Amino acid sequence: WVQSTAGGFACPTVHGERLYTVSIDAKGSEFHQRSWLYAASARTGTEAWTKESELTRTVATVADDSLYTGV
Repeated sequence: WVQSTAGGFACPTVHGERLYTVSIDAKGSEFHQRSWLYAASARTGTEAWTKESELTRTVATVADDSLYTGV
């Protein structure tokens, strides 16, 4: 999976597909885990990636958190 600088995803997609991304902010102090769903927009009716959820943690706590094992 490749995320472009414009925020789009360069990959084949199907309705209902989920994608999880992990990133660390520019300062290196926050860890972001996001969940995305590829589905029809209620507003436009076209298929698109929409963010379902986002979890933000400080990097210092992530290293000791077994929730992120294997991420």
